[in-house]
Amino acid sequence: MGRNMKSAKNQLRMINKDGDGLLSRVSKDMKALESTLRDDLTERVSNMDDGLLELAKLRDAISAGLSETRRELERVHKRLGKANADISKAKDSILGVAEKLGESRQLYGEMRDQLEKVIHQPPTSIELVQQAVQGLLRASSIWEGDAQGIEDRFANVVDCSIPSEIKELESDLLGNGYSVLLAGNQRDETKIAQIDEQLIELMGSEPRSS
Repeated sequence: MGRNMKSAKNQLRMINKDGDGLLSRVSKDMKALESTLRDDLTERVSNMDDGLLELAKLRDAISAGLSETRRELERVHKRLGKANADISKAKDSILGVAEKLGESRQLYGEMRDQLEKVIHQPPTSIELVQQAVQGLLRASSIWEGDAQGIEDRFANVVDCSIPSEIKELESDLLGNGYSVLLAGNQRDETKIAQIDEQLIELMGSEPRSS
């Protein structure tokens, strides 16, 4: 096995380890992000439970109060339909119904305001997800850096610089009188120059500067 093959295999072995390390980092970061988001969302739901159940209980109480208020108004209607109805008492009942309606409306307004506070109490589920996304972006920037390092190492697995042996052999062919040998009996400068040019062309070398 040649030197370059051995070097390339060693480099690729190290790159494989880097790849495994990157996958391990991504898996670890993703698990941490998922765990944090899961805990935060669970806490958010738990915190919402008591508040929302209490508001639901209040809404039931308001509905029950309104049902009783309706029955009271219906009783007023019945009493007014009778002969010799007690108008004074009916008036008081009507005012009482109106007052209870006002109280119910006020309770409803307070419940609605409290519901808004409970629902929008930070951090909301949306904000928790946004935090998770930001954490993912920060982690992914590190992953990308590691991935770029792997790609950079691919470029160095094989030495693509021109082998020094080529330059050395070119110098030997052009500098050790081989052109004179190839010229045979025609050893004038023009003929030797032509042979040098032929050698340069065959070797794919850059032409000599005049």
